[in-house]
Amino acid sequence: MNADAATDRGSGVSIPMKLWPVVVGAALLRLFAVRASAPTDDAFITFRYAHNLAHGLGFVFNEGERVLGTTTPLFTLLLTPLAAVGLPLPEVSGFLAIVFDCLTVTTIYYLLERDAGAPAAWIAATAYATSYASIVACGFGMETQFFMMWVVLAFALWRRDRTHAAAFAAGMAILTRPEGLFVAGILGVAALAAGRPWRRHLGALMVVVAVVLPWVAFATVYFGSPLPNSAVAKSVQGSIDAARWWEFFVARNPLVMLVWLGALGALVWSATSRRPAVWLLGGWLLIYPAFFLVGRPSFLGAWYFAPLTLALWPLAGLFVHGLLERWFKTPRMALSVGLTLWLLMVGASLPRALGTTRWFAQVVDEVYEPLAAFVDEQAAIGDVIHASDIGYLGYRTQRRLLDAAALVSPMVWQYYLDHADDPNRDVLLVLRENPDWVVLPVKNGIHSRFEASPFSQRYQALRRFQVEGETALPPFDDPSERYAQDGRYMADFIVYRRVATEPR
Repeated sequence: MNADAATDRGSGVSIPMKLWPVVVGAALLRLFAVRASAPTDDAFITFRYAHNLAHGLGFVFNEGERVLGTTTPLFTLLLTPLAAVGLPLPEVSGFLAIVFDCLTVTTIYYLLERDAGAPAAWIAATAYATSYASIVACGFGMETQFFMMWVVLAFALWRRDRTHAAAFAAGMAILTRPEGLFVAGILGVAALAAGRPWRRHLGALMVVVAVVLPWVAFATVYFGSPLPNSAVAKSVQGSIDAARWWEFFVARNPLVMLVWLGALGALVWSATSRRPAVWLLGGWLLIYPAFFLVGRPSFLGAWYFAPLTLALWPLAGLFVHGLLERWFKTPRMALSVGLTLWLLMVGASLPRALGTTRWFAQVVDEVYEPLAAFVDEQAAIGDVIHASDIGYLGYRTQRRLLDAAALVSPMVWQYYLDHADDPNRDVLLVLRENPDWVVLPVKNGIHSRFEASPFSQRYQALRRFQVEGETALPPFDDPSERYAQDGRYMADFIVYRRVATEPR
């Protein structure tokens, strides 16, 4: 290690002096992105679980309903004591994301330093630190950065022969996201390929089991199953075509495709050399998107892309550094040219990404927050609200939600399965359950199907919330042309109140 870098003694790891500018720059970029953004609707589902747990209502979304509607139990538990002392979780989540991502930047350096050398590791860490996708993801309010920290920490600890500590980190990754299972699998394959003694394999496996088993036991007893209902709900509601997942992960824009070429180039270069750290990242690069391409989950969230950047950008950085070292005579010149090229690429990609982030913040300010405030003001304490976007609405109102997407309402996906051949099964469900309030999206003609049914005789439209659009009621304008011309997320909802006296 360089003289100006601190050695890692005992259990502590310090930041090399040359990496400090990268970490500070990463923190500032992420702070700017968080301040320009707003948490996603899904993040507020986890916030509500943490809030209810902190206030003695149990690990539930709706009071009295033991349904595991979040896929991140460890992040929920992390937020719970913060909610208990009254800290605002939407703001706290952004701060935590910055901290965790800066730790990830540092850990990427330590992961690659031995195999690729300090200059290349520095470039790889800088590549991740300046990746537009990892920067804007900090504003999502999700568990993403917490998860990625555990992933790269497990790889770095394994590379430094701290097998049991790596197994512990892999177990924590599993508790943070189900995809953490891939981390354990990659480390298992790496251990077998390295020919390590089987006793070490067994010991590491026992550590993973010891970390994960308590939660599995609790979830089985408390919820009836350790499988998140949200994951089950998504699996039974169809699937997204593999071509769309390919576009999402690989062909989303020319920059990402170029970075993919660099990352694959780094793997090809490492094929004939002993670089375990590079192949750990390579395993993640290939296995993580392959799960979505093969499994084809029914929901495509922007936050699914961020974990890929953990390997994609650092590997591309290694490839660029290797090319420049061959072309230029001195490492300093290669480093300078590589950094300049990378910063130019950041300048070309980050403003557009931040523009998308600002747009969603506008959506929150004009639609999600005022909609939730309106329902909170109008609805009685015991009212039931049917909606598809339940995060902001559930967290701000603290009313009981009937989830149209079935993430926290298992009876919804069960009903959809039983009526799979009926295109109006969602309408029939609402008429059967008779909620006090219904929030319907305008896009895709969903509200039109409801209006054409007996629903219109039982419910009255009160308000429409639309980003940058008319909100008059009724008749409703046809937004299809607007949606076709504008690729941004056009949030548009109508709030209905039940007026007919139908028994629930």
